[in-house]
Amino acid sequence: VSLRRKNDRIVAGQVAVGRIRVVNESGHRSGSTLVEVTIGRGSGEFLVPPISGNGTWNESFSVMTKRRGVINVGPARTVRMDGLGLLRRVRSWDDPILVHVHPPTVRFSFDATGMQMDVEGVASEKLTSSDVSFHALREYVPGDDRRAIHWRSTARVGKLMVRHFEETRRSHLLIVLDLDTDAWASDEEFEIGVSAAASMARAALVDAKEVSVHTQVGHLKTPTPMHAMDSLSGVERVLGAERISALTQRAGTEASQASTAVVISGSRTPLADLHAALTRLPLDMVITGVRIDMEADFELRTLGNTPVVVAPTLDDFAIGMWKALG
Repeated sequence: VSLRRKNDRIVAGQVAVGRIRVVNESGHRSGSTLVEVTIGRGSGEFLVPPISGNGTWNESFSVMTKRRGVINVGPARTVRMDGLGLLRRVRSWDDPILVHVHPPTVRFSFDATGMQMDVEGVASEKLTSSDVSFHALREYVPGDDRRAIHWRSTARVGKLMVRHFEETRRSHLLIVLDLDTDAWASDEEFEIGVSAAASMARAALVDAKEVSVHTQVGHLKTPTPMHAMDSLSGVERVLGAERISALTQRAGTEASQASTAVVISGSRTPLADLHAALTRLPLDMVITGVRIDMEADFELRTLGNTPVVVAPTLDDFAIGMWKALG
């Protein structure tokens, strides 16, 4: 008995199609068999008819997905029972299959990540002895890279002079997603927040930009759009998680090279707390706050000098990001 799947990555609302295959490896006709397949928290049953010697039986099945998540399909088990159903003999076959149900995303008609397309990166105010954005000349001090010596200036002033540079950054998007249970009014609101994070991550990764996604459970894997969607498929709200301010400060420290940051939380996060979280990020980042509130009207407001998008739906989120970063 073996399981096969047609697709192991789908979007919430789509249908995953699988196939169960039973082979009679003996030369004799088999009796009918009951096969059970675990599907998430439930299971499906298939009554396999008698199969001729060395014959094969195939059957397709579908898995309806209403919500984002990771569904475990399998293993398949053959079940044999006595006539009264008092005794059962169960044998497991094959390995289970993981089906990743990705969150719905919205596409942006602009550079939603709000970052420069400069191949050399965006110059910051930090100075360094080795980079590509020239800043000034200064006198040589022991330990400087001798390759940075500017020989013409050295000959003119009579002492060693070295090039000094501004540190540059490549386009790097930091997404902070709040998983604190107390921050969200409902599961539906949280799902919009996850979809908002997924939309931002996908838009940046498709444009070959670096993305970091930080949550209370750690830094998610986001090297490719597929990895990012897989990681966001499994996130859940966390009871008693650290507050948004502490999370944002930690994310800003761990991803200090990010050029743009988006902090996403729910309607139960007070605006004062969201503002406090936004101030924990480095000042040289382009920062935007997002508050998902299904009961509120769409709004783009400013907390301090930082734009904050209040969005009741995923489409409103896209409009808000266009106004904030487009």
